[in-house]
Amino acid sequence: MSQRSTFILLVVLGLLLLAVACLAAVLTGYFAWFLAIAGTALAIVGALGVRRIDRGRADGD
Repeated sequence: MSQRSTFILLVVLGLLLLAVACLAAVLTGYFAWFLAIAGTALAIVGALGVRRIDRGRADGD
């Protein structure tokens, strides 16, 4: 698996964690802040990684 694929997987997992946090809020009335924070962090790290890789490709690296 390429490095870019790994970062894309991080974005997907982060968004999935956010969805689970929202689903938990709807079903139980309790918003899972720790899941939302973890999901947001994963999505941001993944997006920044993909951006860095794409920028490197554009520069010819």
